Amino acid sequence: MHRFSYGLLLVFLFVILLIAACTHSGGTFAGQTQEMTEEEREPSVYTITVLAKKGRTYANIRLAPQGDSPRVAKVPVGTALRCFGRDGDWFQVQVPESMQLGWIRDVYIEEG
Repeated sequence: MHRFSYGLLLVFLFVILLIAACTHSGGTFAGQTQEMTEEEREPSVYTITVLAKKGRTYANIRLAPQGDSPRVAKVPVGTALRCFGRDGDWFQVQVPESMQLGWIRDVYIEEG
């Protein structure tokens, strides 16, 4: 009788742990995928254009939204960039040649 009780208790605990793990992982079991919403499939992306500032013919794209962050690219004035988000006065953009993401300050771009 005790073996049956312990076995049943182990099965019960296993089911509880499985349910908890499934709930924590967003409701899917390993190997399953959830349907993505339209917003998750297509993030808010729009185009911005690099402007001429301080007599420059290019603008720097930085690794992080900070002026002292390493430069990942120089883009010529007039270049259209895909913008993926904003952090204060910095825009996250995609470098056209490498498809790498980087950051450009708002004073160097025109939205629209």
